[in-house]
Amino acid sequence: MSSGPVLLARYKKGMITLTSRTVTASLFLTVCLFVLPFFTHPAKAGVMDRIKDIYNAPEKVEELESKYLETQAALEQQMKQAEQAADLYAKQQEELLRRNEEYRQRNEALSEQNAQLAGRLAAMEKSQAERASFTRKIAQSVLVFAGMGLLYLLSVRVWRYLVWRRQKQTGGGSIL
Repeated sequence: MSSGPVLLARYKKGMITLTSRTVTASLFLTVCLFVLPFFTHPAKAGVMDRIKDIYNAPEKVEELESKYLETQAALEQQMKQAEQAADLYAKQQEELLRRNEEYRQRNEALSEQNAQLAGRLAAMEKSQAERASFTRKIAQSVLVFAGMGLLYLLSVRVWRYLVWRRQKQTGGGSIL
């Protein structure tokens, strides 16, 4: 199979044979993977800069930690402001709901009062119409009686005139 000595490794289900060439290749690949990050750093920065970055890491950690604490404090301040604003909005909403309920009750009271006033107005208009009708009937009755009185007076005068004329033609006396 292969040209070098054979190394044996145990595996759960069976035996796997490894040659020295495969072991060497896997060691080389592993070393390359660990060393590769040092060489993939930007072109201007060398291995020394990378080592300096590693040794200056505690300072950067402290700087990042201070920025983290500042950010956390700012977020806490924003949370407090947001809670205060939410409390303010909740109070305003409660006030608006209370006012809305007052307006609703007031509107109901005014609607009832309006209905009562409309009823009273209708009753007054009906009463006024009845009064006007009664007044017209009385005026018509007075006019009818006055007309009948005038007609009676006129008819009596005409009757007397006719009787007077007849007596005058017959030579009788005056009744006027």
